[in-house]
Amino acid sequence: MKLNSKIRRISGLFMMMLVVSMMLVTPAMACPAGTSCNFTASGIEKKEITGMEKYEKIAFALNLKDVQKLSGSPSATDLKQIEDGAKVYSLEKTLEDGSVDNVTGVILPVEVIAKDNVSVQISNVFVIWSDEKPAQVMSATQIFEDKTLNELTLSRVGDDGEILNTQIVSKGAIIGDVNADFFTTSTKDGYWSCVAQAIIDDCLCSVLGIVCPPGTPSICDVCLTVLAPCYYMPSIPTCSPAALCMGLEIAVVLAKCY
Repeated sequence: MKLNSKIRRISGLFMMMLVVSMMLVTPAMACPAGTSCNFTASGIEKKEITGMEKYEKIAFALNLKDVQKLSGSPSATDLKQIEDGAKVYSLEKTLEDGSVDNVTGVILPVEVIAKDNVSVQISNVFVIWSDEKPAQVMSATQIFEDKTLNELTLSRVGDDGEILNTQIVSKGAIIGDVNADFFTTSTKDGYWSCVAQAIIDDCLCSVLGIVCPPGTPSICDVCLTVLAPCYYMPSIPTCSPAALCMGLEIAVVLAKCY
Protein backbone atom coordinates (compact mmCIF):
# COMPACT_ATOMS: atom_id res chain seq x y z
CA MET A 1 0.00 0.00 0.00
CA LYS A 2 1.31 3.42 -0.91
CA LEU A 3 1.94 5.81 1.98
CA ASN A 4 0.78 9.36 1.44
CA SER A 5 2.81 12.19 2.97
CA LYS A 6 -0.02 14.69 2.71
CA ILE A 7 -3.47 14.40 4.18
CA ARG A 8 -6.25 15.74 2.02
CA ARG A 9 -8.49 18.14 3.87
CA ILE A 10 -12.08 17.22 3.18
CA SER A 11 -14.97 19.17 4.65
CA GLY A 12 -17.44 17.44 6.93
CA LEU A 13 -20.19 18.02 4.37
CA PHE A 14 -18.24 16.36 1.57
CA MET A 15 -17.35 13.38 3.76
CA MET A 16 -21.00 13.00 4.67
CA MET A 17 -21.87 13.03 0.96
CA LEU A 18 -19.34 10.26 0.40
CA VAL A 19 -20.90 8.13 3.12
CA VAL A 20 -24.44 8.72 1.91
CA SER A 21 -23.37 7.96 -1.67
CA MET A 22 -21.72 4.76 -0.52
CA MET A 23 -24.86 3.59 1.25
CA LEU A 24 -27.11 4.46 -1.70
CA VAL A 25 -25.17 3.24 -4.72
CA THR A 26 -22.97 0.41 -3.45
CA PRO A 27 -25.04 -2.78 -3.52
CA ALA A 28 -22.15 -4.88 -2.24
CA MET A 29 -22.51 -3.24 1.15
CA ALA A 30 -26.22 -4.02 1.43
CA CYS A 31 -27.35 -6.78 3.79
CA PRO A 32 -28.99 -9.91 2.36
CA ALA A 33 -32.72 -9.61 1.72
CA GLY A 34 -34.79 -10.15 4.83
CA THR A 35 -31.85 -9.74 7.18
CA SER A 36 -30.42 -6.92 9.24
CA CYS A 37 -26.93 -5.45 9.26
CA ASN A 38 -27.11 -5.39 13.05
CA PHE A 39 -25.00 -7.87 14.96
CA THR A 40 -26.74 -11.16 15.74
CA ALA A 41 -25.31 -11.15 19.26
CA SER A 42 -26.07 -8.93 22.23
CA GLY A 43 -22.53 -9.01 23.55
CA ILE A 44 -19.12 -10.66 23.57
CA GLU A 45 -17.28 -11.90 26.64
CA LYS A 46 -13.53 -12.05 26.04
CA LYS A 47 -11.14 -14.36 27.88
CA GLU A 48 -7.49 -14.71 26.91
CA ILE A 49 -6.22 -18.25 26.38
CA THR A 50 -2.69 -18.98 27.61
CA GLY A 51 -0.33 -21.91 28.11
CA MET A 52 -0.21 -24.97 25.88
CA GLU A 53 -3.76 -24.43 24.66
CA LYS A 54 -2.74 -21.04 23.27
CA TYR A 55 0.04 -22.51 21.15
CA GLU A 56 -2.21 -25.32 19.95
CA LYS A 57 -4.69 -22.72 18.68
CA ILE A 58 -1.89 -20.67 17.07
CA ALA A 59 -0.54 -23.79 15.33
CA PHE A 60 -4.01 -24.55 13.97
CA ALA A 61 -4.35 -21.00 12.64
CA LEU A 62 -0.89 -20.91 11.05
CA ASN A 63 -1.56 -24.17 9.20
CA LEU A 64 -4.58 -22.72 7.39
CA LYS A 65 -3.84 -22.00 3.72
CA ASP A 66 -5.65 -18.65 3.85
CA VAL A 67 -3.49 -17.53 6.78
CA GLN A 68 -0.30 -18.52 4.97
CA LYS A 69 -1.41 -16.62 1.86
CA LEU A 70 -2.39 -13.44 3.71
CA SER A 71 0.75 -13.45 5.86
CA GLY A 72 3.02 -13.87 2.84
CA SER A 73 4.58 -17.19 3.91
CA PRO A 74 6.89 -15.63 6.54
CA SER A 75 10.42 -16.84 7.15
CA ALA A 76 11.25 -18.95 10.20
CA THR A 77 12.46 -15.83 12.04
CA ASP A 78 9.37 -13.82 11.18
CA LEU A 79 7.16 -16.79 12.03
CA LYS A 80 8.72 -16.96 15.51
CA GLN A 81 7.99 -13.25 16.03
CA ILE A 82 4.41 -13.74 14.88
CA GLU A 83 3.97 -16.66 17.29
CA ASP A 84 5.48 -14.68 20.17
CA GLY A 85 3.23 -11.69 19.52
CA ALA A 86 0.04 -13.63 18.79
CA LYS A 87 -2.93 -13.50 21.11
CA VAL A 88 -5.68 -16.09 21.48
CA TYR A 89 -9.11 -15.43 22.94
CA SER A 90 -12.18 -17.38 23.84
CA LEU A 91 -15.05 -15.19 22.62
CA GLU A 92 -18.36 -16.09 24.23
CA LYS A 93 -21.22 -14.74 22.17
CA THR A 94 -24.71 -14.41 23.65
CA LEU A 95 -27.30 -14.78 20.91
CA GLU A 96 -30.65 -13.02 20.74
CA ASP A 97 -32.48 -16.17 21.91
CA GLY A 98 -30.31 -16.33 25.03
CA SER A 99 -28.13 -19.21 23.88
CA VAL A 100 -24.34 -18.98 23.98
CA ASP A 101 -21.92 -19.59 21.11
CA ASN A 102 -18.24 -20.14 21.92
CA VAL A 103 -15.82 -18.85 19.29
CA THR A 104 -12.01 -19.04 19.24
CA GLY A 105 -10.23 -15.94 17.97
CA VAL A 106 -6.54 -15.73 17.04
CA ILE A 107 -4.77 -12.44 16.28
CA LEU A 108 -1.50 -12.75 14.36
CA PRO A 109 0.58 -9.53 14.21
CA VAL A 110 2.11 -9.78 10.75
CA GLU A 111 3.74 -6.38 10.37
CA VAL A 112 4.38 -3.12 12.25
CA ILE A 113 6.21 -0.36 10.37
CA ALA A 114 6.92 3.07 11.86
CA LYS A 115 8.41 5.82 9.67
CA ASP A 116 10.04 9.02 10.91
CA ASN A 117 7.59 9.61 13.76
CA VAL A 118 5.01 10.49 11.10
CA SER A 119 3.25 7.30 10.05
CA VAL A 120 2.67 3.82 11.44
CA GLN A 121 1.44 0.85 9.42
CA ILE A 122 -0.04 -2.09 11.33
CA SER A 123 -1.11 -5.37 9.70
CA ASN A 124 -2.88 -8.20 11.52
CA VAL A 125 -4.29 -11.52 10.34
CA PHE A 126 -7.41 -12.71 12.15
CA VAL A 127 -8.78 -16.23 12.43
CA ILE A 128 -12.02 -17.22 14.13
CA TRP A 129 -13.72 -20.60 14.31
CA SER A 130 -15.99 -22.75 16.45
CA ASP A 131 -16.80 -26.44 16.75
CA GLU A 132 -19.87 -25.95 14.56
CA LYS A 133 -18.54 -23.55 11.91
CA PRO A 134 -15.46 -23.44 9.65
CA ALA A 135 -12.70 -20.89 10.15
CA GLN A 136 -13.00 -17.38 8.75
CA VAL A 137 -9.76 -15.56 7.91
CA MET A 138 -9.18 -11.88 7.19
CA SER A 139 -6.33 -9.40 7.39
CA ALA A 140 -6.50 -5.68 8.10
CA THR A 141 -3.86 -3.08 7.31
CA GLN A 142 -4.15 0.30 9.01
CA ILE A 143 -1.99 3.34 8.30
CA PHE A 144 -1.99 6.16 10.82
CA GLU A 145 -0.59 9.59 9.96
CA ASP A 146 -0.45 12.51 12.39
CA LYS A 147 -2.11 10.25 14.97
CA THR A 148 -5.26 9.76 12.89
CA LEU A 149 -6.45 6.87 10.76
CA ASN A 150 -5.46 7.59 7.15
CA GLU A 151 -5.91 4.22 5.44
CA LEU A 152 -7.81 1.02 6.30
CA THR A 153 -7.74 -1.97 3.93
CA LEU A 154 -9.32 -5.38 4.51
CA SER A 155 -8.15 -8.50 2.69
CA ARG A 156 -9.33 -12.10 2.44
CA VAL A 157 -8.82 -15.07 0.15
CA GLY A 158 -11.62 -15.61 -2.36
CA ASP A 159 -13.19 -18.88 -3.43
CA ASP A 160 -10.74 -19.06 -6.36
CA GLY A 161 -7.69 -18.67 -4.11
CA GLU A 162 -6.97 -15.07 -5.09
CA ILE A 163 -6.48 -12.32 -2.49
CA LEU A 164 -9.35 -9.83 -2.48
CA ASN A 165 -8.81 -6.34 -1.08
CA THR A 166 -11.29 -3.63 -0.23
CA GLN A 167 -10.34 -0.19 1.03
CA ILE A 168 -12.66 1.17 3.70
CA VAL A 169 -10.81 4.40 4.57
CA SER A 170 -8.63 6.38 2.16
CA LYS A 171 -6.86 9.66 2.96
CA GLY A 172 -8.84 9.99 6.16
CA ALA A 173 -12.29 9.53 4.62
CA ILE A 174 -14.64 6.57 4.34
CA ILE A 175 -14.95 5.76 0.66
CA GLY A 176 -17.71 4.18 -1.38
CA ASP A 177 -15.58 2.67 -4.13
CA VAL A 178 -15.31 -0.73 -2.47
CA ASN A 179 -14.40 -3.98 -4.22
CA ALA A 180 -17.67 -5.86 -4.74
CA ASP A 181 -15.79 -9.17 -5.14
CA PHE A 182 -14.67 -8.93 -1.50
CA PHE A 183 -18.28 -9.46 -0.38
CA THR A 184 -19.19 -12.21 -2.87
CA THR A 185 -18.98 -15.76 -1.54
CA SER A 186 -20.25 -19.13 -2.65
CA THR A 187 -22.36 -19.42 0.51
CA LYS A 188 -24.10 -16.04 0.03
CA ASP A 189 -24.58 -15.71 3.78
CA GLY A 190 -23.71 -12.00 3.96
CA TYR A 191 -20.90 -12.54 6.48
CA TRP A 192 -18.32 -10.26 4.86
CA SER A 193 -20.90 -7.56 4.22
CA CYS A 194 -21.70 -7.64 7.94
CA VAL A 195 -18.01 -7.36 8.85
CA ALA A 196 -17.28 -4.44 6.53
CA GLN A 197 -20.48 -2.59 7.43
CA ALA A 198 -19.76 -2.97 11.16
CA ILE A 199 -16.24 -1.60 10.72
CA ILE A 200 -17.58 1.33 8.67
CA ASP A 201 -20.15 2.05 11.38
CA ASP A 202 -17.40 2.05 14.00
CA CYS A 203 -15.23 4.39 11.91
CA LEU A 204 -17.97 6.86 10.99
CA CYS A 205 -17.73 8.97 14.15
CA SER A 206 -13.94 9.23 13.95
CA VAL A 207 -13.82 10.15 10.27
CA LEU A 208 -16.67 12.67 10.39
CA GLY A 209 -15.51 14.17 13.68
CA ILE A 210 -18.86 13.68 15.41
CA VAL A 211 -19.64 12.41 18.90
CA CYS A 212 -20.54 8.72 18.98
CA PRO A 213 -23.41 7.55 21.22
CA PRO A 214 -22.27 6.39 24.69
CA GLY A 215 -21.06 2.81 24.68
CA THR A 216 -20.41 2.71 20.93
CA PRO A 217 -17.14 0.88 20.22
CA SER A 218 -14.90 2.70 17.78
CA ILE A 219 -12.23 0.64 16.08
CA CYS A 220 -10.78 3.74 14.48
CA ASP A 221 -9.96 5.73 17.61
CA VAL A 222 -10.29 3.53 20.71
CA CYS A 223 -6.60 2.58 20.47
CA LEU A 224 -5.12 6.01 19.79
CA THR A 225 -3.99 6.39 23.42
CA VAL A 226 -1.76 3.31 23.28
CA LEU A 227 -0.59 4.35 19.82
CA ALA A 228 1.15 7.50 21.12
CA PRO A 229 4.36 5.75 22.35
CA CYS A 230 4.63 4.10 18.93
CA TYR A 231 4.77 7.52 17.28
CA TYR A 232 7.31 9.08 19.62
CA MET A 233 9.59 6.02 19.97
CA PRO A 234 8.71 3.74 17.03
CA SER A 235 9.75 0.15 17.65
CA ILE A 236 8.18 -3.28 17.86
CA PRO A 237 7.79 -3.10 21.69
CA THR A 238 6.16 0.36 21.61
CA CYS A 239 3.91 -0.39 18.62
CA SER A 240 2.81 -3.89 19.63
CA PRO A 241 0.24 -2.74 22.26
CA ALA A 242 -1.54 -0.65 19.63
CA ALA A 243 -1.46 -3.54 17.17
CA LEU A 244 -3.00 -5.84 19.78
CA CYS A 245 -5.63 -3.28 20.79
CA MET A 246 -6.83 -2.72 17.23
CA GLY A 247 -6.57 -6.42 16.49
CA LEU A 248 -8.84 -7.33 19.38
CA GLU A 249 -11.43 -4.73 18.33
CA ILE A 250 -11.62 -6.16 14.81
CA ALA A 251 -11.62 -9.76 16.10
CA VAL A 252 -14.70 -8.95 18.18
CA VAL A 253 -16.45 -7.65 15.06
CA LEU A 254 -15.57 -10.88 13.22
CA ALA A 255 -17.00 -12.92 16.09
CA LYS A 256 -20.20 -10.89 16.32
CA CYS A 257 -20.93 -11.37 12.61
CA TYR A 258 -19.98 -15.07 12.77
